[in-house]
Amino acid sequence: MALEVVERLLRLACSWPEGRNRLRYWIGVYLLPYSFAFTIVLPAACFAAGMHASAMDRVDLLTDGVATSLCFVKLRCLQRHASTLLEVRRLLRDHFTPLEETVVMEAREANKRCERRAGRLAIGYVALYSSLSICGSIIMFFSLISGKPEDRRLTTKAPQAFLHNDYLFWPVLCGISVELYIFPIATGTFDALFLTLSLHLVCKCNILWVLLRRAQATDHANAPNRIRDCVIYHQLIIRLHKLTEGIFSGVTLYQMIYILFGVGTPGIRILNGSLNGDTSKTLFAISYVWWNICQLLTFCWFGDKVAKMSLDLSDGAFWTFEPWQQRSGHHLHLMMLRAQKPLYLTAGRFTNLTLRLCLDIMKRSYSLYSAMNRIKTA
Repeated sequence: MALEVVERLLRLACSWPEGRNRLRYWIGVYLLPYSFAFTIVLPAACFAAGMHASAMDRVDLLTDGVATSLCFVKLRCLQRHASTLLEVRRLLRDHFTPLEETVVMEAREANKRCERRAGRLAIGYVALYSSLSICGSIIMFFSLISGKPEDRRLTTKAPQAFLHNDYLFWPVLCGISVELYIFPIATGTFDALFLTLSLHLVCKCNILWVLLRRAQATDHANAPNRIRDCVIYHQLIIRLHKLTEGIFSGVTLYQMIYILFGVGTPGIRILNGSLNGDTSKTLFAISYVWWNICQLLTFCWFGDKVAKMSLDLSDGAFWTFEPWQQRSGHHLHLMMLRAQKPLYLTAGRFTNLTLRLCLDIMKRSYSLYSAMNRIKTA
């Protein structure tokens, strides 16, 4: 299963509850998550002490702090909900599978297709974030072999006092090195898990469509049992959605806040002219903006697919209903009523993750950028 990929990655961070001794518990719960404090406390201390050359550096420090704290929150979320993932796995294996016996061929093909796609996405996301960690490690390595304190580089904004003093630089460097190891697991695994569970929800909705069509073609004697299985299957989908929403709801709200920082900071740099004449910084700012836009689009795209497929189940239940189904008609009626409310994945139960949200954020961001540009040129 695709969840096994997530389990293996969480074991690398000592974040999986099964088979974890006291030492691995201490490393997974305390050492690795709180290693992100090096790039949370450092920008916060610099921000409070006023150790910055300009207001733009202050914004950069704040953005680094928000980005790193998001990684910490994601890793803690994965640790806290590891038991929930075990429940999800039992739900998929022990509850959904017995109800799919009447459409075993179609269900098996749909599940295999879902697993292949989710597995590729999980591995791809971790590989993508791993490449960023490797690039950061290489940059810091080449700055160290120069042997000059003024050439030292870190992956986060740091004042010169931290770079030139060995008793400050080396502890921070060790902490950031641990962060670079855990970053692909924390961020990549979290994003991959969101896509994995979203794909499973879409897959189960597709299988329920097949179950409803099969119930419509069943003879009068067996139809009530088939319809009852469809209603139970729909309740299991609702249960799976609640588990998924419980894992991601709070963190995705924080993710949306971070994306606003990620899109806004390069925009401010472009407007205040701090990127003029520096091609490399301009390209980095543009790529940073597009990176955050792609993250926003990914979350909204899969959330929108889940909502659309769950809403379509109401039509499937309607066309399955037949006048002669006296004993099971009320079950279908309740299912139709429940399916008319889409299963939204939300950001903190504050807003729904849909393509409309992505479009609204893009439009408002462009409007704000245009307004600031007009103020600058006025």
